[in-house]
Amino acid sequence: MFRSIQWRITIPFVILILVSMGILGAYLVNFTRDYQVDILRSQLGNEARIIAEASLPVFRSADKQVTLDAMAKALGRDIETRVTIVAPDGAVLGDSEEDPVNMENHAARPEIKDAISADLGVSTRYSTTLGVKMIYVAVPVSYQGEVLGIVRVALPLSEVESLAHRITVSIATATAIAALLVILAAWLIARVTTRSIRKITTASREIASGELGQKIFIDTGDEVEELAHSYNEMSLKLKALVDTISGDKSRFETILENMADGVIMTDNEGNITLANIAARKIFGIEDAVDKPLIEAVRDYELNELLKLCIQTVKAQETQYESGISKKFLRVIAV
Repeated sequence: MFRSIQWRITIPFVILILVSMGILGAYLVNFTRDYQVDILRSQLGNEARIIAEASLPVFRSADKQVTLDAMAKALGRDIETRVTIVAPDGAVLGDSEEDPVNMENHAARPEIKDAISADLGVSTRYSTTLGVKMIYVAVPVSYQGEVLGIVRVALPLSEVESLAHRITVSIATATAIAALLVILAAWLIARVTTRSIRKITTASREIASGELGQKIFIDTGDEVEELAHSYNEMSLKLKALVDTISGDKSRFETILENMADGVIMTDNEGNITLANIAARKIFGIEDAVDKPLIEAVRDYELNELLKLCIQTVKAQETQYESGISKKFLRVIAV
């Protein structure tokens, strides 16, 4: 089945569509995920700067340890984001989720170092404290060029991953539906395209079975229509030729069967392929076809003349009295 032109057109087309849609789907998933991460990063950056502005007066006050921790916890609840306030040396001054006293120094965290050196720090990594993958954005709290501390906000990437998963499922579903539609469309297109070829194939088989003069009508305006015209011409000419051959054969058989002279035809091995009525009467043979001449007629001189003709590839002639037919025969072998 898959060797037919219809499937040889359909399968590559379907593979091409599936591969293209798969690549496009993967690109869309990655693009959407990256886009959502960028939006989240920008959102966290804005929130961090707002918190930094709000915490600046507290950093300049005397009792900032307790106040900054309370601010972090309050803001964390309000914006539903983890807020961490860190001193320039990495000591945690406040955190919305944990007690700062129990938290390790954050000076080595990449987002903290980047916030001090480049005014913004962004990092995505697994949080050992919360046990999830987080995105961290940190900004410095500065006054007159001096870094008083760092504000860091963080959110788990589970929302982004969940959105990416939903998009992946949606794209996969759309791809599967589109693939089914494409397969159906490709199959229909290929079937319509090869319909004319199937007509020609069917007509050719009918000719092969002996139904000559078959004609097919195809109006596609392309190479297949030209092929159909050529086929029709061939079919008509073949029928005319076969009719001519049949007529000649019929006339030949009529002449041969009504000749008074006996005619025997053999192959180059001496086996009889044809014997007319006169020959069968002369030698008294019935079913002689495919038998050796000597076995059918049992006439030695006739057989020797045949062998001589085959050996010399020249016409041979003789006259003798046949011991089989009891007649005086004049024989020519060609």
